[in-house]
Amino acid sequence: SVGTTKGLSQLETIKDTPEGRKIAILAGDGVDAAGLKAMQDALLNAKAIVEVVGTHQGALKAADGSDVPTMFSVLTAKSVMYDAVYVPGGADSIAALTSSADALHFVQEAFKHYKPIGAAGEGGDFLDKAAIKADDPGVAIADTGAAATDPFLAAVGKHRFWDRTRASLMPA
Repeated sequence: SVGTTKGLSQLETIKDTPEGRKIAILAGDGVDAAGLKAMQDALLNAKAIVEVVGTHQGALKAADGSDVPTMFSVLTAKSVMYDAVYVPGGADSIAALTSSADALHFVQEAFKHYKPIGAAGEGGDFLDKAAIKADDPGVAIADTGAAATDPFLAAVGKHRFWDRTRASLMPA
């Protein structure tokens, strides 16, 4: 049997809260700015660290015309830098993410590493293209950002989903 070593086990980090967790919000031009901001605010209020990872470096142009600053792009950030990944809606954003092998790899690798994954609106379509399903443990997909907030925050608090049986099938 495999045991754990005190101070090294990830099981010790479960706190049932997103506090201190680092979350990537994966987006492209045309993102639903209100949905992104609502999740970002909810995570920040829960004392998580949030970084927007874009399809390109620099500000994204949201569907409403506003600018969404990014910390990194999918070329300069890797999913191993984060504890969870969230994909907000926005048809153009999802089209850009879907056409990016780097974006697909980003979310598939997070899934393979048993991390929480969330999406709202068209973000669910992106997860579907990445072969990530709503019934996979630790995956929160909703029609709206508001509906995704509580399930995603709860998943982030759990940290990892070791019962995710399909993780080994992911090509990432």
